[in-house]
Amino acid sequence: MATFTARIKNGSRIETVELEAPNRADALKQAKSYGHLISIKKAFSLGGSSNRLSTGDRAMLFQRLAAMIGSRVGTGEALRLIQETFKGKIARIAGALRKRIESGDSLVAAMQAIGARAFPETTLAIIRTGSQGGNMAEALREAIRFEQESAAIRKESSKGMWSAVGGFAAGVITLLATTLYVVPEMEASPMVQQMGAGQPLWVTITANTLTVLAMFITLVMMFVGALLFVVRPVAAAAVDRFIMGVPFFKDVALAKKNYIAFYGLSILLRAGLRVEEALRLSKESAPKGQTRDDFGNALQSVRSGRPWPYAMESLHPTDRAALATSQDRVQVAQSVEQIAIQYRDIYRMRIEQLMPAAQMGAALFLTAAGVVLFGAVIIPLLEMTQNAMGGM
Repeated sequence: MATFTARIKNGSRIETVELEAPNRADALKQAKSYGHLISIKKAFSLGGSSNRLSTGDRAMLFQRLAAMIGSRVGTGEALRLIQETFKGKIARIAGALRKRIESGDSLVAAMQAIGARAFPETTLAIIRTGSQGGNMAEALREAIRFEQESAAIRKESSKGMWSAVGGFAAGVITLLATTLYVVPEMEASPMVQQMGAGQPLWVTITANTLTVLAMFITLVMMFVGALLFVVRPVAAAAVDRFIMGVPFFKDVALAKKNYIAFYGLSILLRAGLRVEEALRLSKESAPKGQTRDDFGNALQSVRSGRPWPYAMESLHPTDRAALATSQDRVQVAQSVEQIAIQYRDIYRMRIEQLMPAAQMGAALFLTAAGVVLFGAVIIPLLEMTQNAMGGM
């Protein structure tokens, strides 16, 4: 999406309007709907941030919009009021949404057209799923709640996380540079050989052992990266099934996505949809992977008259039992929401555990590199100095 500035004449008044559009032709179409178009130009933008909404701005937009829609104010009229009473990005985004709705788009389609800078995919998925239950106002409130909880998770779990990961990577790189370059260079140094200053045996053994360990960890990290970013887009369900068999890692890689999927299912069930319809919509909204396959299998079980919770392979047996014994739709919705909250808490807990572990690993590798560097460089230099002084 790009931002365009148009000068519009309405009667004797000339006003300037900012528009969000994917191209100039779409911007022209929007501008002409305001009145007589005098001129239009693309606004200057640094980094394409003109249509980016912060979490706070998005929450404010959703709160105002939900309040008016819940009071039976039309979506277009609600957006017009927001556009006129707010300034800056909120007003500009509200205006862009209103124009798309007046052109025939639904609110969800209009948000999707404006882009992920204003409406992230996860937030849009919650609104899309909730709105299918027939209550857009509640879907917007659920999106606010979801974003606030997600922001809290990110804030708590990311404290020092990047520094820990960066420190761990720096430790591995430093260790490999020491053992693969510094140690061999010192061993091959003519001066060291001439002065008879060899490296202690423990330095060679330690360096070789740590090199194997560091290379193994590097290969594991490369394998994980390839699995998540190369193989998973092609075979998502198969990769998810493999990850589910790896303790701890499965919670880091899958728990957040499962939280989003089951949270959306709970919204549909609380909205009063039948289980079959809620599962169908959840399957359509879920990203490719084991959870989406589970929703599909559960849907087939419902249509075949079998207990659907037992078709969801990704759920823990205790969660399947809790769902299977729920007596009515309300209890099912509560159980599904508790499962979603459980995934959220597990993800948060695993990230909090991973951070100190990464920091500890970084410290250990840096310390090991320092010890090897001392044994490979400092000790031979001390021996060279001692031999030189002894020969005087």
